[in-house]
Amino acid sequence: MGCVNTTLRSSATGGARPHQLPQAQCGAAAEIEEAVSVFSRDRWHEAFGASGTIGAAAELIRQVDWATAA
Repeated sequence: MGCVNTTLRSSATGGARPHQLPQAQCGAAAEIEEAVSVFSRDRWHEAFGASGTIGAAAELIRQVDWATAA
């Protein structure tokens, strides 16, 4: 799930419009709901990624010390 794919799915022209936000939010929520059972915390111990988003998330985790949180 990424911002480009979400935008393309939400708009036939590839450009997001304010009135399309609810559709995009619903699509994102559906993807997250589906992934929760597969990627629940008790099923993995490490995560790897290679995008700007994952880099920003990793930095946030380091800054707030969530890496050691239970």
